[in-house]
Amino acid sequence: MSTFKDIEDYYFSGDYGNAYKLSCLLAEGDDLKAIRFLGWLYARGEGCEKDKNKAITFFDRAAKRGDAEALFGIATIYYEEKDYGKAIFYLEGAKENGFTPAWKWLGIMYHLGLGVDKDIDKAFELYSEAAKRGNVAASIHLTAMLRHGYRGLWGRVMSIPMFIRYFITTFIIASKDKNSQRLM
Repeated sequence: MSTFKDIEDYYFSGDYGNAYKLSCLLAEGDDLKAIRFLGWLYARGEGCEKDKNKAITFFDRAAKRGDAEALFGIATIYYEEKDYGKAIFYLEGAKENGFTPAWKWLGIMYHLGLGVDKDIDKAFELYSEAAKRGNVAASIHLTAMLRHGYRGLWGRVMSIPMFIRYFITTFIIASKDKNSQRLM
């Protein structure tokens, strides 16, 4: 009997066609991870034709069952379309449901003023929370903010050991699991 692990094996070996076929099969059996994964496949056009509407349909189906990553998936589609208001709405939902990368991406939205008023302090707060939750990519954003003068000279000094630590941590995580949520 096939499992979601089989889908991942196909996908990470580059066999998107079989990953798609098996995802469809398991989604018919109501496998939550397979349903969400179909959203990602349609969003990226891997193993199937890229189709934003189908991606949102599968993400929505998973989100209705409480899947926070599916909300994040919908947010990425709207982000790519530059519909930042909708992206923020779904990122907030993913964050409220505990999907750590949503904190980092909301930090980016506030940092750059995408769909919201630019708010560096709010961005720093969101990056900090994501970093506390183990998101290394958010830690790198924090380090960059400090390096570029946020919190003055003290922030610049603190950024040096932080950068070294996060660079090494990122390398280690990426070498073990390049698809880790800690890097999203």
